[in-house]
Amino acid sequence: MKHINKFFLILVLMFLILLKPITASAKVVEGQALNSYLDKITKENFQKYRLPSLCMVVVKDGKIIYENALGYADVKNKIKADVNSSVYRIGSTSKIFTETAIMQLYEQGKIDLKEDANKYLGDIKIQNKFAKKVTVENLLTHTSGIDEATFPYTAVKTQSDMISLSSFLRKHQPVVTTEPGKVCLYSNIGIDLLGHIIESVSGMKYEAYVQKNIFNVLNMNNSKVSLPLNGMTKNYDSLVETGYVYYNDSPAGGINSTPLDIAKFMMAHLQKGVYKNNKILKESTVKLMQEHHFSNDKNLCGIGYGFWEKNFNGKRILSHEGALSVGYFDDMLLDTEENLGVYIVSNNLTSAAPAITDIENAFFNKYYSDKKTKSYSSNTINDKEASKYIGTYRLYQDNAKGNILKFINLLGSIDENEDVQIEYSKKENSLIYKGISHMKKKENTKLIAVSGNLFRRADNNELVAFGEDNNKIKYVFFNDRPYDSFERVDFKDNYKLSLAILMVAMLFFMFQIVKNVFIGFKKLIKGKCIFKDNEISTSRIFKVLVFIISVLNIVNLFGILYWMMSFDMYYSIPWYVKAAPIIFIISTVLIICSSIAFILVIKREKTKLSYKILNSISILVMYAFVFFICNWNLIGFRY
Repeated sequence: MKHINKFFLILVLMFLILLKPITASAKVVEGQALNSYLDKITKENFQKYRLPSLCMVVVKDGKIIYENALGYADVKNKIKADVNSSVYRIGSTSKIFTETAIMQLYEQGKIDLKEDANKYLGDIKIQNKFAKKVTVENLLTHTSGIDEATFPYTAVKTQSDMISLSSFLRKHQPVVTTEPGKVCLYSNIGIDLLGHIIESVSGMKYEAYVQKNIFNVLNMNNSKVSLPLNGMTKNYDSLVETGYVYYNDSPAGGINSTPLDIAKFMMAHLQKGVYKNNKILKESTVKLMQEHHFSNDKNLCGIGYGFWEKNFNGKRILSHEGALSVGYFDDMLLDTEENLGVYIVSNNLTSAAPAITDIENAFFNKYYSDKKTKSYSSNTINDKEASKYIGTYRLYQDNAKGNILKFINLLGSIDENEDVQIEYSKKENSLIYKGISHMKKKENTKLIAVSGNLFRRADNNELVAFGEDNNKIKYVFFNDRPYDSFERVDFKDNYKLSLAILMVAMLFFMFQIVKNVFIGFKKLIKGKCIFKDNEISTSRIFKVLVFIISVLNIVNLFGILYWMMSFDMYYSIPWYVKAAPIIFIISTVLIICSSIAFILVIKREKTKLSYKILNSISILVMYAFVFFICNWNLIGFRY
């Protein structure tokens, strides 16, 4: 009997030892202590960043363990935010719903993820010059290499202006510019293509499919694709209200939902595809979707089939955030080990992004602070080794290859240049990183060599990796931004050089217009004929050509700038912008003619040295402008 009691005592002790970490883990995210702490950090950041509203929901083990709503869904009318009834636009978090729908069709055997995506796209074809095909998996992991060139004109002013997804994709044919499967290039159009695959395979409109197979199944009764619902929060940026904007690319960012509806979706993904006995995916499909499938470097965080990986103190968290420039920001975080989900949203963008990030960091730093941070070696690097890394790297999304978006972002760099600069400090024997964080804060820190092309930041120990192409460094990747690739900038794409060329050319053209108008007006006042005689000399032809070139280019540039500044670029392409490439082509032909005329002037007419020098400079300025409009996609751009 004594032996039996000892045996049971040992069993009890073993059970208590095994239970202890489980109990501790559960206490981490439950109870009044959690509620008080989250109330405190949400209120602090809500007030610090002066947000119109902020909602947060935390779920665990299939139930909501925390919810909070601060501020107003409508500031003017004093309508308070509510996690159950306030509808927010969730932006790119919509992508997870699109990818979930794709996985539903995959588990039904209707889609092969390794198959060429063109097989399922019907009349829409991905234009791909590479031997490697763009697969459905590439679209899921943002590794298709498709040129992200659909930022302008995705929005429309009214519901009646909206067009079908297939019509939108036919107007903006996807073009592959980087070899598929090579690097992660965040792609809205790639997700739109997944939406079209859903339509082609299911025979249903994307909006109807998501409504029937996800929203209805999970009882997400306050959610809808594209269209506004009762309870829509007013969208603000810096507390300035804007109206409801409709978007044509719904699969990439068109869902409207409440925080509690999103909580149901999170619980389904945490509960092996099931929420309250309602199933949206099989357990094996959920597992496959949440697995690591790609990263820009094996040492960095990457992506599953839609979910991005984040590292909080050594803890792998699945996530996806959404942002709309009209004034919304949200983030969804899933800890699959703890069966925990966090969702935070605001009807603001500029201030909400850092506020939400601060709340997340405070939460995970508190409850996962005991996680060990991996230590790395601290190697030095000499100037010869460093030379291959030194240069300017540009966020791929701001470097579209074949669209006017490239020119738009060039002008945007005047206000905010997000290029990454990699320099070398001989004094410290290390690379120096200078850039802008995801939260738009300036950063300047040493990069300490770890091994090969892998480095770590001196300020926060985050890993940074450089990627090669044809044995040359072409990319830089950051562990805290697995969705971003920074591509090395060629000399011709240098922002400062290009802006200098543009400014000099515009001043030259405006000077030519003002000078010739002034001279002509002066002659008319004096009653003189503009032309001295009936003979038209070659030098006069040259002057006339330069004047016409100047007028065409200035009018054309100011037309494009007006289009951009009026924000019409978000909605449509007016006729004068569509005509711009043709006018630039005519201008280029006239520039060639003017250079021929100038050569003839030198040969046929007596000219002063100053005339030759000044007009040689004029020819150089005009050809520099031709280089500029070709390089920045103002001739023959796709729209």
